[in-house]
Amino acid sequence: VVPHIGHLKLRELKSQDVETVFDAAKAVSVSILEQTKKVTNRMFTFAIENEYVLKENPISKGLSKRVTAFITSSRKTTEQDAIGLGLEQINYILMDVKGKPHEIIFHLQILHGLRIAEALGLGWEDVDLEQDELKITSQVSEVPKYKLEGTKWAEQTGPVITTPKTARSRRTVPLQLGTKAILEETLFEERYGYIYSTASGTPVLQSNYRRRVFNPLKKRLGLNTMMTHDLRKFFGSYLLTQEGVDVMTVSKWMGHANPAITMRIYAKVIPETERQHRFLIGSALLR
Repeated sequence: VVPHIGHLKLRELKSQDVETVFDAAKAVSVSILEQTKKVTNRMFTFAIENEYVLKENPISKGLSKRVTAFITSSRKTTEQDAIGLGLEQINYILMDVKGKPHEIIFHLQILHGLRIAEALGLGWEDVDLEQDELKITSQVSEVPKYKLEGTKWAEQTGPVITTPKTARSRRTVPLQLGTKAILEETLFEERYGYIYSTASGTPVLQSNYRRRVFNPLKKRLGLNTMMTHDLRKFFGSYLLTQEGVDVMTVSKWMGHANPAITMRIYAKVIPETERQHRFLIGSALLR
């Protein structure tokens, strides 16, 4: 919410401003969109009730209906909300991107649990090849430049780079060996700036990445409902359900405010794990 409308005054807010927030949330996942709608509505209602400039909710009835309809439709068509990407699908994805410039972004999401904005904002100064660690300290924002006039970000060239949304989001995660090998392919004298960037050295916008890289991959592999956030969800699900890593550690690596979020949103069923455990209790007790 803050990166998109945090720079605006309450009296300036219009329905289209809130719509940009919802569009950004929608691009992540239906769950995030639903949470964002609840939070913004609660925030505006509080401002109206306490007479903080606002007299009516900037979320128009039409916008509210469209968002609600989208959420309802998505819930009906994705009964698999409790089902995450399978190991087979992840393997197909990793094979498809192998050797390509954007392979590193998929590694950062699948093997390290980064949000897409964090992955695109990762710089070489955040990589410690000696300690095998990644420091998550920045993210790429989609806020239009004209909306940043008068703020501390107004003078930036290229996409806007901000700090992650919470203190827990600013974190250190273990650098996986396969990902380290990809990074070490870059010549030492070229290890500066962003890990994944445009020809001019600026970070890639999320919208451009989805349009040029992610959406074509979805189409090639037939994963039409997959979103970038599903790769991060796989990271959490795999560690929790397949490897039995404790929720506190997974929550820390994912940058969550508390472990309850990790369990509620990211403890998805991996299809192969479900099949593997289907008859476990019977085999154990009815010998």
